[in-house]
Amino acid sequence: MYAKEHSYQLMHILNDDTDKVDDYEYYPKLKYLLNVIDGYYNDSISSVDFIVWLDADLIIIDTTLSIEDIININTNAHIVMSADVSLVANSGFIIVRVSPWSKRFINMWIDARHQHGVINDQMGFEYVYHTLSTTDKNKVLILPPHILNSEAPAMTRQQPSHKVLHLAAEHNTMRKTTFLYGATNLCTDVSGSNSGSNNNGMKRQQLGLTKDFLLSNAEQVYGLLTTKLLQTNEHDTSSTITLAHVNELRHVVSKYIYACKHNSNCTSNSDCNSNYNCNCNCNCNCNCNCNCNNL
Repeated sequence: MYAKEHSYQLMHILNDDTDKVDDYEYYPKLKYLLNVIDGYYNDSISSVDFIVWLDADLIIIDTTLSIEDIININTNAHIVMSADVSLVANSGFIIVRVSPWSKRFINMWIDARHQHGVINDQMGFEYVYHTLSTTDKNKVLILPPHILNSEAPAMTRQQPSHKVLHLAAEHNTMRKTTFLYGATNLCTDVSGSNSGSNNNGMKRQQLGLTKDFLLSNAEQVYGLLTTKLLQTNEHDTSSTITLAHVNELRHVVSKYIYACKHNSNCTSNSDCNSNYNCNCNCNCNCNCNCNCNNL
């Protein structure tokens, strides 16, 4: 719908690449970008000046986002990305000018997988970026994190003005439930607009995927996943606990604790009189147990 609204051509690419490179995570996306530049998909896409790549765990939550406006920030840029929380750039949203320079850069990016310590595409990008001359660096535009990415974790750092939601490093269940909720809201708003309801065609802010929703959904999703994983281990005593199982449990538990800790509806002293000094432990349902002493 976003592509249609802005008259952009859309391609949905499934990763069926059989040439796997185990030591270079997310490598296929770079090959797809090269394929488009080389005209490999001519039957599906006509001549274009720019290519935009979006990861499957990233969505645009405000359709007023204009690729043209982003490009015009620096009309000399051939590669446009947003900064990552820990690296130079995040590769979830990439704007690429169709040019010989972009093609050379992407080939260098792919080749970076052979460098020591480079284990994914973002590390490969950083390696290549730091090898560029000043002139070539001016052809790479790195925007603030929230422009084409999310300031992770989005459940606590997303702002009403942000137009992109990237659920990087989140569990697939969190992604599925979040995106389904947004898609349902969008369909409801469009249906209401078409039926002549009072919403005048206005879509709700950020498809309803606000920071409050993300935090609430994270509490529920990661709480259920934690319970499920613990119960699976408890009831299936015949199986050996694998490292993958432990890592998944550690991941969901840490997310659950983080979501609980940042629940904006919970205040640690909410159940205590202000005349007392209280030490409170609150769960995700805002039930608090407090030990209080007179001030």
